[in-house]
Amino acid sequence: MLDHYVEMSARGEPAFASVPAAAVDDRLREIVAGKRAEPVYASAVDRCRRETSGSAFACAMKAQIPNEWEACVQ
Repeated sequence: MLDHYVEMSARGEPAFASVPAAAVDDRLREIVAGKRAEPVYASAVDRCRRETSGSAFACAMKAQIPNEWEACVQ
């Protein structure tokens, strides 16, 4: 769920617009891997698992932009 948020956020960054189409998936994997390496990310994942209902999870995974995702989990 958090990986989805990270990917959406990355796609919205101005610098991401210059990533060649063929490299988008690889770049997203790099960005997500970088976030996963941060200690705070693991605690956020644990918190999401504990506090997110099934319906909020489904909603967040369908979100197309970060604001939609955030509305699902509030």
